Amino acid sequence: CLDMFRDALEDLGVAVKLDSEFVDAYLVRGKCSYIFGDPNDAFNCYQQLIMMRREDPAMYIHAGNLLMSTGATGDAIKAFESANDVKKTDVAFYQQAKVCDIFIVVLRDGRQFIRSYQEHCGGDESAKQSNTRKR
Repeated sequence: CLDMFRDALEDLGVAVKLDSEFVDAYLVRGKCSYIFGDPNDAFNCYQQLIMMRREDPAMYIHAGNLLMSTGATGDAIKAFESANDVKKTDVAFYQQAKVCDIFIVVLRDGRQFIRSYQEHCGGDESAKQSNTRKR
């Protein structure tokens, strides 16, 4: 099954060489590149889409989704903000809210970790110094 995606990726490469304005080819190529573990090529495809369709918020949303899935959450938020700057969309607001929710969960987990660490080490300065040296 993955061979079909590899073939598609090659065909899409040919398609964008023949027609550099073929929006759907860039979109699908970006998705295929991501599936094959090449987020840089995927992002390059989405950047090309944004350059071709600056006034289409969907292009920024696609880029934001890619960034979010690769862990570049700060850049993802900027992409969703850019989508809303072009035209307010429910999808961009929703995706931005999802990123913020991820931050909230990470902060909550971090606070819990700090509490656990404090309970474990208590006032024992030697444990804190020992743990610091291990890093």
